[in-house]
Amino acid sequence: MKISISLLFLIALLFVSACVKDTSRCNKFQDQLDKNKCYTDIAKSRQDTKICENVKTRYNGDDFGKDYCYAEVAKAKQDISICDNIAYVGDKTRCYGEVALAKQDSSLCENFDLQEYKDGCYYTVATKQGDAICDTVQTPISKDYCYFEIAITNTDVAICNNIQEQFRKDECYRIIAIRKQEISICDYIQIQDRKGQIVKDQCYGGIANAKHDASICNNIQDQNIRTSCIRSIKGEEDEIDLNQCVLQTGIVCLKYIVTPKSITIRIENSLGYDINIDNVAASQCTALDNLGILQNGIQFNYDLSCINADSKYDGQLNITYTGIETGFVHKNSGILKAMIEE
Repeated sequence: MKISISLLFLIALLFVSACVKDTSRCNKFQDQLDKNKCYTDIAKSRQDTKICENVKTRYNGDDFGKDYCYAEVAKAKQDISICDNIAYVGDKTRCYGEVALAKQDSSLCENFDLQEYKDGCYYTVATKQGDAICDTVQTPISKDYCYFEIAITNTDVAICNNIQEQFRKDECYRIIAIRKQEISICDYIQIQDRKGQIVKDQCYGGIANAKHDASICNNIQDQNIRTSCIRSIKGEEDEIDLNQCVLQTGIVCLKYIVTPKSITIRIENSLGYDINIDNVAASQCTALDNLGILQNGIQFNYDLSCINADSKYDGQLNITYTGIETGFVHKNSGILKAMIEE
């Protein structure tokens, strides 16, 4: 009996030693993001949530925080209870959905009490299993987002027709039209207001650039957008091209100031619903995290610390946000070009 106990103790000791040796290799990484990914990979392969405790919760808005680690282990073990370790509700609903996918059992989404959390879970399942699951989503805005994501993923314009909210439907048509380079799809966009006309003009502009065909720009009604379209294709660079802040439709960059040590941008939420700004990031700058709620129609300034050594700035601008009602996380990617002010 003593031999058996000693043997079990020795096995346990060897296991712990191997685990420590495994995780110690993560310390060689200087960058915290690389460390986080290293710990997450080990935790996933060993299916051990304790290793996730080594992960820094957030690091400049990266995708490899502690919650991500828990989600990866939950998927690997197909254990939905591990998702309950996740602090952020949006990530928790995705975790439930991904475990449901791994187990091929969408009924696991019913573990949530609140309908919006159930919808978030079904949405995650739908992104892999198809638009039929979207019918299970009850909240109208969540159902629209579900159809939107499936349509974009599959480049299927027919699925766009299931979207009820006109602006989201028009965006669906625009993105697919540009991907397929089919001008006829732009004609599906309804011009109910100024916003609808801009989406349609951006649709024509996107196809013109994709085909490198300036003649398509002539379909654009807005003179500034039409001129910019033609110039970008002909390669004519002027002050308009050198100074611009452009994000995807829904988040508007209104003003911007770039200095050697900072970038200040003023953005407006024109999505039609309230959002939580999770992260604002720009090239050569330190990202901003957990910036709070930005209500529909409201503008706000965001100040980033940067190192801009040249006379001109030309970089990526990314806004990550979560819909307050849906809990869905989205990333709006754009560009910022500007002369650097001393």
